[in-house]
Amino acid sequence: MASNNIASNNIILNNIASNDITSNDIASNDRCWKQYRFKRLMFGNDIASNDRCWKRYRFERLIRSNPLLVATSSRQSLKAPYSGSILPPCCYLLATKLKPSYSGSTLYPCCYSRKNYKRKKHSEWKITKLQRERIQNFNTCIASKKNPNEKILWSYRSHHELHLYPKIHEQFHHPENTQPARRPTPEEIKWANDLVNTKDFFTLYTHGKVVVMDFHKRDQIIAVMEFIKIEDLSPTEKENLNFLSSFLHSAKKYVNPVSSPARSWGGRMWALGWRKAMVTAQLIGRYIFQSAVDKNKEDYDNLMKTSDRASNILGNMFKSMADIPYEQNRDLMKKNNIPSFAHLSFNDPLSEGDCSPHLTYTSDGFFNNPHEDDQDISVFAFALFLPHDKVKGTLADPTTGYNVTGGPFVVPDYRFGIDFTKQKGVVKLLWASKKIQHCTLPPVENNLYTCLAMSLQINIRTSKTCEKIQDGSIYNTKANKGKEMHLADHNYYLNKN
Repeated sequence: MASNNIASNNIILNNIASNDITSNDIASNDRCWKQYRFKRLMFGNDIASNDRCWKRYRFERLIRSNPLLVATSSRQSLKAPYSGSILPPCCYLLATKLKPSYSGSTLYPCCYSRKNYKRKKHSEWKITKLQRERIQNFNTCIASKKNPNEKILWSYRSHHELHLYPKIHEQFHHPENTQPARRPTPEEIKWANDLVNTKDFFTLYTHGKVVVMDFHKRDQIIAVMEFIKIEDLSPTEKENLNFLSSFLHSAKKYVNPVSSPARSWGGRMWALGWRKAMVTAQLIGRYIFQSAVDKNKEDYDNLMKTSDRASNILGNMFKSMADIPYEQNRDLMKKNNIPSFAHLSFNDPLSEGDCSPHLTYTSDGFFNNPHEDDQDISVFAFALFLPHDKVKGTLADPTTGYNVTGGPFVVPDYRFGIDFTKQKGVVKLLWASKKIQHCTLPPVENNLYTCLAMSLQINIRTSKTCEKIQDGSIYNTKANKGKEMHLADHNYYLNKN
């Protein structure tokens, strides 16, 4: 009985072997299915071994959505427990749609298909839930008005402690050490570069918009990166970035480079804006190279009067990328009476775009040690990276010879970073600078071009100083009590003898 039915099934199989399965084919098999049900009533004992499988899952659903039944290559014999069973012709119809690599495999029972179906649906549900949660977290922590058409690469990364300079780390954290971390040797720099450029170990992003999140703490956003090609900039954007490059280039001669080995291992670093006072009788001061200002006060005055435009450009870029951290910075400044780096007077009100009391920027082959910005009060820091022409002081164009390579910005413990070599354009970065270790590796530059990087963040010491000035408690401290104190603003340095 069973061999006759298999033979009849082979006739059906030969008729459809050269055609694709369509809805008509499935419909035509209804008659076969009815015959199968009739034979099941007539010869129930012969197919009892399959009853537990077939009755748990509708045969029609298997045909339409889960064709996981696989026939043997001979189509004549079936492995146990199917030997001697009567199977409907549709099983063989499904077998004709499977790839040749499946020939010779066993026909799996329907209960396995049901498990696979449930597993697939559960996976789809988890993916949908994860997508919904990450968008909700992004809208809550970073950007309240996300563009629905914007393409974002979501990256989940686990935290595993990694030291790019293990010997330096060991020496620096030795209990008896009192010195800052030493500068790495060329061999140590090469080892760190090789490690970062290992593709299977480290990920360097090069284009698009990327959101990096903690794999184990799904509500924590680590960084947001946005890459913009020079040719994709609008005329207004290009004009603003050219002004920003020229402004910072001109300001270098009026501020002292930061020389602390704890903050810089190489290259140059400058700061503009307000800082905690370092001179007796000063409540708060500004970053300045006084002797250079004394030689050309008019030029310095004119340059600083344009700093409000620089603040507005950076603030708008910060806001367009992450309006929630931007507003958080502004709320901190309003609460503690913190002036913007563009303010020439301490008590000037905040204007649109003001979001930081100082601006730090680097160039000329800058690189530093892995560190956390634990002295900042702001949760996120905003950074902007520009290709820079050293001679003209303007935005450099890759089509005109800009060829700076290397120098990636990396987050070692999460094994990712930014590669500035591939695109050679503008990069915007928002990252949790207080929580994660980060650093810049040495770039390969020449005398004509460099990577100009700048960042906005609020320092704890500056914030506390401004708060004490606001409530008057700074005048009652032991060091200041009974003394005549003053605010060292822009006019103070211009009129200083």
